[in-house]
Amino acid sequence: RAKDIDRTYSGCQMVWLGNPNADKFPIDWIPFLWIEFDGGAVVRTWSPDAPFAESNKCRFDSGRLIAGDLKECVSIATFPLKSMRPDCLKVILRIDNSETGIRECRNLE
Repeated sequence: RAKDIDRTYSGCQMVWLGNPNADKFPIDWIPFLWIEFDGGAVVRTWSPDAPFAESNKCRFDSGRLIAGDLKECVSIATFPLKSMRPDCLKVILRIDNSETGIRECRNLE
């Protein structure tokens, strides 16, 4: 969660998207983007679908892109990405979900 990523965090953040081609409910989730942090700073981003050699294409140092094409690499200004609280998917998918619950889930953390 974005609120847990501080200057001491080293690890990854994964971004998942609902598969628009899914023919089932609930939503079929697919990995979209991986972000690696070292000491709270973004050091690389990549698509999980990219070949292994491309996983090092977009590399950063001190907030600057040092490897990769600026047009192809995601801007690190938006990282870490905020997300809904952990229980929001359950709230949104419930048939009897309340407008209040859904509205609260729009507040990203």
